[in-house]
Amino acid sequence: MNRHRTTASLIYNKSLGPDSNWAASLVWGQNDDTHEGKTESVLIETNYQRGRDTVYGRWERVEKSGHELVLAPADLNEIFPVNAVSIGYVRDLSHGNNIDIGLGGQFTIDFWPEELDRYYGGGPGYGFQVFLRIRPSRHDHGAMHMEEPAQSMSK
Repeated sequence: MNRHRTTASLIYNKSLGPDSNWAASLVWGQNDDTHEGKTESVLIETNYQRGRDTVYGRWERVEKSGHELVLAPADLNEIFPVNAVSIGYVRDLSHGNNIDIGLGGQFTIDFWPEELDRYYGGGPGYGFQVFLRIRPSRHDHGAMHMEEPAQSMSK
């Protein structure tokens, strides 16, 4: 399958103090599959970190073909919008020691069009996950200060 992918993103990051940060992202993508046509996706995400704690939220909208969803032959050429809304929390067990190790949880609610109810059931779907996050600790470039030279004594 030939797939042409186009993406664009906007990312905003703001330090709110020595160990506090807010970030937000907007991501758009489009796949152009030669036999299925164009499908698009959008992601909006935000997170707030303070000390060892991070909370985040995310909304995703993805267009999927019946082929990608492995549906019955009658629906293979249809395009279906699927939405997911997630909220999550991470607590760093180790923080600021070159490596941050955090334990987190996320709850997601999924929404799909009525045409997919016969495959996935009615109403929204939901899921919960628990995860371990390992990442480099934040390096604060602003914390580097030059020492003032010692004053020389005059003779």
